[in-house]
Amino acid sequence: MRQQITNNGTMPSVIKKGNKYHCNYCLNDRHYLFHSYYHEGIKKEIVYCRACLSHYATTENFITLEPCRKKAEAVSLQIPFELTAQQKHASDYIVNQFHKNEDSLLYAVTGAGKTEMMLQAVAEARRLGCNVAITAPRTDVVKELALRIQEYMPKTQIDILYGGHQALTEGHLVVATVHQLIQFNKHFELIIVDEIDAFPMNYDPRLSKVLERALHEKGTIIYLSATPPARLMRLPHIYLPSRYHNRPLPLPKLHYYKIDSRSLQQKLKNTVNTTLIFFNDIKQMEKYYAALPENIQNDGTIVYSNDDERHDKVEAIRRGEYRFIFTTTILERGFTQENLSVWVINSEQFTWDSLVQIAGRVDRKGTIANGEVIFYHEGLSTHMTKAIHTIKRMNKKHDQAMSILRRSNTSRFNNQYIIS
Repeated sequence: MRQQITNNGTMPSVIKKGNKYHCNYCLNDRHYLFHSYYHEGIKKEIVYCRACLSHYATTENFITLEPCRKKAEAVSLQIPFELTAQQKHASDYIVNQFHKNEDSLLYAVTGAGKTEMMLQAVAEARRLGCNVAITAPRTDVVKELALRIQEYMPKTQIDILYGGHQALTEGHLVVATVHQLIQFNKHFELIIVDEIDAFPMNYDPRLSKVLERALHEKGTIIYLSATPPARLMRLPHIYLPSRYHNRPLPLPKLHYYKIDSRSLQQKLKNTVNTTLIFFNDIKQMEKYYAALPENIQNDGTIVYSNDDERHDKVEAIRRGEYRFIFTTTILERGFTQENLSVWVINSEQFTWDSLVQIAGRVDRKGTIANGEVIFYHEGLSTHMTKAIHTIKRMNKKHDQAMSILRRSNTSRFNNQYIIS
C-alpha cells in the first residue's frame, strides 16, 4: 500500500511516490487530476487532488483513520421465519468461505433473501472477534440493509455510515456505503458487498481500491448480486435460482407505447397496486408529472437522486402513503414492498441489468403472486431482449430446481443444483 501512516493514526491526504502523486482520500492516481499552487501563508507549494475537491485533499492535510479495535460478542439472530433449504445451504457456504478466507460470490435472483443468508457469517465473524462491514454503493440500499439488519440483530451495536449520516461508535459491525469505508485501513476481517454491479461501483475502479484498503490482510470479501459482472463469475460462487417463496420471477410484458400526458393519466387512474413508474430522463419525468391534474398528483410523488426530500419520500413510500411513484433507477435496487407493480417508460433506453433489477421489485413479498411488470417502449432494444432472456433463463433454472426438490431429498438437491 502507498500510505504513509503516522504514529497517531493519520496519513497525508496526498503523497508523492517517485514522480507521481497519489490521493489517499479517493485513491486517485491520474496525474492530470492533481494541481498545485504556491501558498503565500506557509511559503510552500501545495498539491491537491481535483477528483475530490469537496474534501480538500492536499499534501498538507491529513486523514484520520479509525483505530482497529477487536471485541468478540455473541450475536443473537432473531429472524422471524425459517430459512429454506436453499437459503440454509447458501448461508453455510458463506460461513465456510469466511473460515477458508476465500473471496466468493453469492449469485442469487432478486428477492432470494441475500440479506438473510449472510447473517450467520456475520454472527460467526463477530463471535470470533472479527470486525465486519456490510456495504453497498448506494445510500438507499444501505438504509434498507440497515433497517433489516437492526431488526434481525436488535441487541447488537451497528454503526451506520452514509453521506450526511455518521454514527460510528465501535467499528465492529458497520453498515455503510463503499465511499465511507475510506476512513478504515486493514480494519475488517469480513466485508460483504451487496449490489456489487450497481452504479457507481461498476464505473469507478477507485471504489474497489477502497475495499482493498479497508480489508484486513487475512480478510475475506463476499459479493452479493443478482446481475454480477463477468469478472466476479471467476470467483468461487454459489447460485440460487429461486426466491424464498418458490415462485418464479415475474416476466415483463412488452407494450408499444408512445408516451403522452392524456393516456398516462388514464393508465394511472386504472392502477390498483402501488406502482413504481421508471423514467430514464429526469426532465421528461418532471414534465409528465407536472402535467398531471392535481387530484392525480395528490395520490403520487416524484423522487430522484438530487431530490432534497428523497429520503423522506422513500420512507413515505414504504409506509404506503402513495399510490404511484415517478422515479429513476435510484429505486431499482434495495426497495421491497408488497403488492407492487412497475412500469418502465421508454424501456429501450435502459440497460439489461437495470431492467432485470427493476423487474425484480415485483412479487418479493406476500403469500400469493402480486403485481405486474410492464416494459413500455417505442421499439425493442437488444438490452430489453437480453433482460427478458435472462429472466426466462433464471425461471427455467428455478423450474429445474423445484423439480429436483420434489423428486429428491434436500441433500441431493443441494449438491446437484445450488453450487455452480
